[in-house]
Parts: sequence; C-alpha cells; structure tokens
Amino acid sequence: KKLSPGVLSIPFGRDEAKEVFSIPYTAADASAMFIFGRTGTGKSFTLDNFVYKTANKYSPSQVQFMLIDCKDCMDMIKFSSLPHARCILNADVDILPGLTSNIWKEFSERDKVMRSKKCRNIDEYNELRLKDGTLAAMPRIIVVIDEFAYISETGIYNAELYANGVPHNGDVKGDD
Repeated sequence: KKLSPGVLSIPFGRDEAKEVFSIPYTAADASAMFIFGRTGTGKSFTLDNFVYKTANKYSPSQVQFMLIDCKDCMDMIKFSSLPHARCILNADVDILPGLTSNIWKEFSERDKVMRSKKCRNIDEYNELRLKDGTLAAMPRIIVVIDEFAYISETGIYNAELYANGVPHNGDVKGDD
C-alpha cells in the first residue's frame, strides 16, 4: 500500500504469517507507545529493533531520535553512530524536569514555524516543503525513554506526568 508523504510506516516486527508488521504514524494519530514486560522478555531488544529499523528506512531529515535511559546504565550509547540520534542521555531522574522543559521548547519553536506557514501540523508543513524548496526540513522527533518504569519506581516523580507532558495529540502543539 502506497502511503502519502506525511505518513511514516515504522517496521515493528513480523506477524504470524512472517510478514513485516508496520505501525503507520501521522500527525493525526500521533500518540505515546509503551512496551511493558518482565525482565528478560525482550523489551530492550524490541526497542533496539524499532530504532535501528526506523533509522534504516528513513533519513535523518525525516526522523530523529532523542534517546534517554532513565536508569543510567549506558544502554543508549550503542546508537551514537546513528546520524538520526539528535541526543543520547543516560539520565538520572533528577534531570528529567529540565529535559521535559527542553523538549517542550523544541516543540514550541516548531509550532511557531508551522504557524508562520499556516500549517496545522508537521505533515502539512512537510507537504508544503515538497512544493517550496526554500523551507528547511522538519524531521519528526521520536523520544525514546528506556527504563521508563524506573521513574515511577523511585517515587520521586510521577511517570504519568511525563507521559502526559510530551506532546502527543497530533495538533500544532506537538505532533512528533
């Protein structure tokens, strides 16, 4: 199936018939995704495949990652050679409020650019960019947080705050 220019089709795995299973992603249906499971059930393996397959399929001008490991176990360093890696943090939970603030600033700047071009979301902006070669690329930013459960386990921060604090509603306020 041919997807429109604004739709990312992120390969995620294989179905029962061994066909590639992809997740279509547009500004209209942008949302948070969580991977849950006990220790040793393949969560990190799945996350690694998600990052590598997405980076293999899309250029850095289409997709970039902010990669954060909340347990400071240096697991995200393996992605440092990817040109898609906008930032890699092995973060203690104490810096997460500042990080969340910086993510919001990024989306606010994008919001200003999109509004100045009368675009409601990143899909409309990137479609306009195809017609107007003077516009700068605006890649989607995928925020990947490994060991997210650690935030709530520490009791220091409420994980729901961070899940709801990252833009995910598909409108101009944040669609990546």
